[in-house]
Amino acid sequence: MPKSLSGQWALLTFLTLAFLLALMGSWQLTQYRLLVVSRVEEDLTRQAHLAEQIVRAVFVETQAQELALQVSAATLAEVTLISPDGRVLADTRRAPHNLGNQLDRSEVALALEIGVGLSTHQDEVHAAVISRHADGSARGVVRLSLSLNEVNAALTRVRWQVTAWSILVILLVTVATLAYAENISELLHRMAEVAGRIARGQTSQRAVAEGPTETGELARSLNAMADSLHLELQHVQMSAERLGVVLGSTRDGVILIDKQENIELLNAAAEAMLGFRAAAAVGTRDTLLERYPDLAALLRQARRERIAINRRVSLSGTGAGVIRAAVVPLVSGRILITLQDLTEVYRAVDIRRDFVANVSHELRTPLTALALMVENLLRGAIDEREVAMDFLRRMAGEIDRLTKMVLELLLLSRLENEREQLIKSDFPVSELIVEVIEDLRGLWGNKEQRLAHVAGPTFIHADRAKLKQVFINLLDNAIKFSPPGSSVTVEVQELAAGVRVAVKDQGPGIPVEHLPRVYERFFKGSAARGGGTGLGLAIVKHIIEAHGGSVAVESKTGRGATFVFVLPL
Repeated sequence: MPKSLSGQWALLTFLTLAFLLALMGSWQLTQYRLLVVSRVEEDLTRQAHLAEQIVRAVFVETQAQELALQVSAATLAEVTLISPDGRVLADTRRAPHNLGNQLDRSEVALALEIGVGLSTHQDEVHAAVISRHADGSARGVVRLSLSLNEVNAALTRVRWQVTAWSILVILLVTVATLAYAENISELLHRMAEVAGRIARGQTSQRAVAEGPTETGELARSLNAMADSLHLELQHVQMSAERLGVVLGSTRDGVILIDKQENIELLNAAAEAMLGFRAAAAVGTRDTLLERYPDLAALLRQARRERIAINRRVSLSGTGAGVIRAAVVPLVSGRILITLQDLTEVYRAVDIRRDFVANVSHELRTPLTALALMVENLLRGAIDEREVAMDFLRRMAGEIDRLTKMVLELLLLSRLENEREQLIKSDFPVSELIVEVIEDLRGLWGNKEQRLAHVAGPTFIHADRAKLKQVFINLLDNAIKFSPPGSSVTVEVQELAAGVRVAVKDQGPGIPVEHLPRVYERFFKGSAARGGGTGLGLAIVKHIIEAHGGSVAVESKTGRGATFVFVLPL
């Protein structure tokens, strides 16, 4: 059986035509033979009637053989004269005595019964006619026989001719059909190639509408399908891109689990929380279920009860603090898991709680002092001028402290919320350092300390007032925590991408465990570095970061501290 369409079509055409032509040829030859034999029967019957008329006048048994020969010569047929009792009186082909009684022959029986009898065999036709006396009694039967060998031979020749022409027609039609089928097959092959390329994602490919109407319609339908598929793929790609952007940008971990509990999808946030890569985890189940039994238990509970579950889980070994998992069973049988890292939220709550506690603590001390002094004044101390004046001076100091704290808190709030506008300009940093040193002379002069700065003619682009506040806070701390007679140094170093400023003191230093927190609000690392509101370094940090810079601290216990900030040029 051919595999190609053209081969199958040609074979089918060949077999169909061969069958139809054979059937039609056989039927037509059969009909033609019947027609010829019918004509022969009619002619032979007429000749038999003529022969009977000839025989009737001289039908004498002794002259029967001679009479039969005369009739045979006249009709060109074999003649047999038969008596009414079935005996053969004469026969032009065989000896009469060799022929048996003829009453059992159908044509003879019919002739004796109805006057005329016909019988046709494969190779011979017999026509029998009864001959009667004047009184109507049977004189005998005249039978003419004609061989069909010539007819059969002619039919055989016709059959061969029909067969030859049929074969020729079949071959011609088969060749034409094969050529036509090859053309159609080529068109379909090209369309199949286009369909294959479209299936591989090349949706811009199009088929050429050519050939018969049907193949043209098929090509147009294929192109319409490609257009529709192209649009659908664009929509799918856009949706996938949007989904990828959403999953990639969200801070929540997203995991999709299939019916076999294999990981089907894993975003970057989930990778970070769970501690493994999507390329290695997708398509596996042991990675998730064995490492995190709490998460596996939630997954199976959600699948079993067909309900969404939202609960905190433990992801030990991942470094994540507080994780809330939402497990949602989907209609498709898959499970969607979202992981939300609440560590920062809880840290913010802790910071807010600490802030409230620190503010309360910092406010309670001056407010308590104010309340006690007011109470003493009300109890009579106001009548003693010197005592009253001391209380009032101390109350004014506490009020100044409270005012400073409130102003610093407001400044911090504006800096954190980026509501503090920076008015930048270019100025030499050494000039600003000298100005701050002079402003603080009263502090370091009383302690007989030495303030020095190492700064070249370096210009900086910044908010001068805000940067002055930074230097005031850093130098104030350095002066405050350095012992009398010590040195405080300000070093300015110009870098390729900015300016580095370092303020060094000779104070007690900062313990290593406290270094990460020195820039936090209200943080006071030790009693040796206590005092103040605890907001100065936090303000420094936010001012520098508002300029796009960074802060750091270097210190060892007993060796002083170096506070560093870097500003971009």
